[in-house]
Amino acid sequence: MIPSSINQAQPLNIYATSGSTHNQPPTGRTRNFTQSLAPGRPITASSQQAASVRDTLSGSKHITVNSGGNKVTINLVYLGDNELGALDKFNVHSWRSLGHEVNIHIHPFTEGLVRSEQSLGLAKGDANILSLKDTLKADVEITDANSPQKKMSEARGLLNDWLNAIPKQGKPTREHIFNMVDLTKSYLGATQKGIVLDMKVGPSPHLQAYTESFKDNLVSYTRGGNTAELPENQAIGTMQESDVLRSKYAENFNNKIKIFVSEGTPNHNDAWFNKLTGYHGKSYSQSKQWIDVATKTPNKEPIEKNYPVNEPGSVGHGPFRVYKHPSDQTNKGMTLTKPADVYSLSQDTLNKELKNIGADPYFYDKASEAANKLPR
Repeated sequence: MIPSSINQAQPLNIYATSGSTHNQPPTGRTRNFTQSLAPGRPITASSQQAASVRDTLSGSKHITVNSGGNKVTINLVYLGDNELGALDKFNVHSWRSLGHEVNIHIHPFTEGLVRSEQSLGLAKGDANILSLKDTLKADVEITDANSPQKKMSEARGLLNDWLNAIPKQGKPTREHIFNMVDLTKSYLGATQKGIVLDMKVGPSPHLQAYTESFKDNLVSYTRGGNTAELPENQAIGTMQESDVLRSKYAENFNNKIKIFVSEGTPNHNDAWFNKLTGYHGKSYSQSKQWIDVATKTPNKEPIEKNYPVNEPGSVGHGPFRVYKHPSDQTNKGMTLTKPADVYSLSQDTLNKELKNIGADPYFYDKASEAANKLPR
């Protein structure tokens, strides 16, 4: 599936997973590649206050990490040279206001360009900024044969080839970008703890109902209906503490990439993204331990009308809210999302879901500032 999160202020910048920072620096090998973080701001509202406010959009309420909710790690991908857009920032700060960890995995298009919080339009401490190239380089040094990083060697090699093929002037083709994004999403979903999401995705008030299932399953989110019964790649990953599920997915996905590249590196300017999405879906299915949170309850029962979430032009379900019409798919050539609907929904999210529930006031204010800059 073609990623649908595209910043078109410049020729092309893509961000697929497609959130904001946590209160502590990342652990393990990614620590060295992270921009320094400001300490989290204190949350003063009580859990009792949070429990007293109900969400009028979806019939539920947010529970902040500070009030006892489970912390979720959100992994986002941003390839390109531009500043984040207003909706990107709104979702980054929404995740942060609830106390969740957000990493932005970046790679510039222009050779030698250094990306930072400031160049992304963020303040110091707003997000963990992680260099994709640095992560790939560090993963090569991991020798444990059972690690997902070791098992993703063919996928890593192909991703490095495609990243290195970006023209020095920073203008890759549309197909080249989509290929890199979809492969990056699967790579990070296989090797990093957390959920890889598009930047157009924010938390729904039902998030905490699903956080335990995030620990026991590979997470998927059906959106465009492009993969016919297979898991889609708009959400990839797991919050499982061990690497068991990630290693299963890594082995299955990498085996498919190994065959894919067996006759040489596929041309980066050809359209391979649908094939990559298919590889992802089949690899998830082979794990026998995945959940489509858009169609299933946390216990994997049919979701029916439960866990409703207002979205532009539709009602979704589950732990996430997508600020885009479900038929607004880049590979379908449709543009059905009305800016006024996104703006209105962002205001409802702020005033009916995030307000007065104990959200971090610093990040709530930043989310509000970003929402007010959305086109109407």
